[in-house]
Amino acid sequence: MGDYLQFYKEEIKIDDQPSRLQAVSKTVLIAHAIGPKRTVEELIPFLFDISKQDTFLNDDEFLFRLGEQYIQLMDFTGGNHTCLVSPIEWLAYQEETVIRDKAIQAFSILCDKGKLNPGEDVLPVLQRLTSAEWFTARLSVCALFNHLYTKVNDTQKSELRKLYAQLAADETPMVRRAAALKLKDFCSVIDKANIIPEIIPVYKQLAQDDTQDVIRVACVHTSLVLIEHHFRDSPEDNKTHTLLVITNSSEDRSWRVRLTIAQNFDKISTFMGAEMTSAFLINPFVALMKDSEQEVRSATVQVVSKLAKAQCFTQEQFQNYIVPQFQSLALDPSQLVRSSLAGVIAVVATTLGRDLTQRLLLNSISDLMKDEFHEVRLHIVSDAAEICSVLGLEVLAHSLLNTIQSLVMDNQWRIRKSVLEQVPDFARQFGPEMFHSKLETMFLNSLSDSVHAVRNASIGNMAIICKHFGAEWTVSHLLPKITDQYSNSAGFSTRLTILHSLAQLAGTLSTEQVQSLLLPMIIKGMGDNVPNVRYCAAKLIPSILKQANLSASYINSSIKPTVEGLVTDSDPDVQQAAQDCMVAINAV
Repeated sequence: MGDYLQFYKEEIKIDDQPSRLQAVSKTVLIAHAIGPKRTVEELIPFLFDISKQDTFLNDDEFLFRLGEQYIQLMDFTGGNHTCLVSPIEWLAYQEETVIRDKAIQAFSILCDKGKLNPGEDVLPVLQRLTSAEWFTARLSVCALFNHLYTKVNDTQKSELRKLYAQLAADETPMVRRAAALKLKDFCSVIDKANIIPEIIPVYKQLAQDDTQDVIRVACVHTSLVLIEHHFRDSPEDNKTHTLLVITNSSEDRSWRVRLTIAQNFDKISTFMGAEMTSAFLINPFVALMKDSEQEVRSATVQVVSKLAKAQCFTQEQFQNYIVPQFQSLALDPSQLVRSSLAGVIAVVATTLGRDLTQRLLLNSISDLMKDEFHEVRLHIVSDAAEICSVLGLEVLAHSLLNTIQSLVMDNQWRIRKSVLEQVPDFARQFGPEMFHSKLETMFLNSLSDSVHAVRNASIGNMAIICKHFGAEWTVSHLLPKITDQYSNSAGFSTRLTILHSLAQLAGTLSTEQVQSLLLPMIIKGMGDNVPNVRYCAAKLIPSILKQANLSASYINSSIKPTVEGLVTDSDPDVQQAAQDCMVAINAV
């Protein structure tokens, strides 16, 4: 056993860095071989000693990997984890950030898993790091407070709060920044009774930092924690402690701070409650919608739908303050902003109702559907069915439906696909007559679209529409128009699409209708001169057999002979499809 450790020490001391790194990565294997007693008494002290030697102290990669090994060695000390405290603390003083972070991670694990006595073993380390002369140690220790706080007694908790306030007021900007970034985590574990007198002053002071917008951004995130965990639905506490920080942040000179407020406005409103939001936050929100930076305007618009669903603002506020901004936002010079508006306008329309939507939003909706930027059109089209359900047929017959019709011929295939995906919803709203006059032609034309995804969208919706309108409508009205498109003069991709469409209808028709109307076309496809079409037709037969209760005589007389002919087809894929089809036929 001794040979293992001795060989390991020699490998570690080698001048060649790659060899040293390879050796240190095997530390856990050595610990496993020599056992807990020697790990604690020999291996860990050896590693601690060499980590302080100049050769190793200047090797950041070595120290980082050593920190990783210390974490794994926790399971090989026989429960004596105090032996790791000094070696890990030493790493926490190093200049390289990743090394210090690994040390703090190790201490956090020791705290969270109860491997050390937090008050006796870890708190002294935290106190020494907080008071360290070199600022990097003070910077890293900020991440340890929330892990330690819940594990110590009240007196020690008070000490931790004072130490954190000390770090938040540190003369080194980087330390203050680190304290601000971790303040939200620390606040989440402190009780309200101590938050208000000791932490709120720290929070407010950091929120006024004039030099670093990162600190002010961090204070916005801390505000969220305070509102959610300590002041939720408490108007007085929020008025006193958080409201001013939030409103000031919405007007901050740094666009990053304003962006953070915009991105989290729905959470702020939800945690504060509708009363506070409608009373104090409507003007800041409108100001963010008019912000000079496009990213801020876009983020603000994106949360409008969440605010509408949560009813954070009253309908009057939406009508009088928020919706009036949509007209200018729909013509905003930024494509990003217009795209964001297109994504939320349907939810706002649902909130406002038919009359207000028609009066206040219809022009903006029409502008967005005609926008030159395809992402804007795509976003508004994705919610077209929802918008139509709000407006009703009377309004749609005016102009909006004509715009939707034109979008199914859009140059961008994603927009065409998006429109087609909503055709079933349109069908339910319009009924057969309106569908026939406004949407049927463009729906059938999509079966020959140049993009497979668009054709596939039409195929997928075929059965839904037919089930909604009924078998009689399908047989007398739709089916003839579909089969008319099948011809050898049409492209083979169109014939493939028609065959797939017919297979979709099998579940909506009777057995007699399947036998007389659908299967003759499928059988015709198995004789097509293009192998892909023959392959597709053969692959569709098993699925139709599952959906329709075909008679044995029909299968044997009409389907089986054709399939048997394909078993010897010149194309191997067609042969395989035919063989699979024969298995399905014989299983009936």
